[in-house]
Amino acid sequence: MSKIAICNIALAALGEDSIRSFDEQNKRARMAEVFFTPVQKYLLSQYDWSFARKFVSLQKLSGVEVPDGYYLYQLPSDCERVRDLWPKGSKQWWDVHGDTLMCKQSDEAYIYYTSTNIDPTKFPAPFAMLTATLLAVKMSPAITQDYKVTNSLFSQYKNEVKECWAGDANTSNDHISADNSPQGDSFVNPEGSFLPVDEYNGRL
Repeated sequence: MSKIAICNIALAALGEDSIRSFDEQNKRARMAEVFFTPVQKYLLSQYDWSFARKFVSLQKLSGVEVPDGYYLYQLPSDCERVRDLWPKGSKQWWDVHGDTLMCKQSDEAYIYYTSTNIDPTKFPAPFAMLTATLLAVKMSPAITQDYKVTNSLFSQYKNEVKECWAGDANTSNDHISADNSPQGDSFVNPEGSFLPVDEYNGRL
């Protein structure tokens, strides 16, 4: 779906006429343009969506003062949220500082991250519909001035987002990796640190 198509689904949910472009001189077009990008970025930031996930090597920054044993890397310009270092679930320490990532990897750092540079026409249908619903929620007070409509749409959004997350989580086999390699699992001991599964079992 195009941006306009998604916006028109949101407007239809509000009982409003559709628009042909964001240049139209009416409140519907203005509100759609104002809210579309913030809604898209918000939804992308909330979950590790498979369609928006990227995997890259980072460029190490030199001449920057960091604590001994730590290294600073530049994050991509389209990085909405860092999800993990490679390999996923390795529990290597990392932290984000603005548009940089600090970690203990000295040679190369690879990350999984959620990108904002996603063409709306590439949105999976469930995410496009979710975007339209949240867009309707955000536009509703200005367009309808009816908080019953807004609250009803927000309840609909809360149900849709759970279904959308669940559907996206089933697009890979990451969830069975730990079962195939139980020695790679970790558990938290009473002191709050992680123990390999064999040590954990030894304490049962």
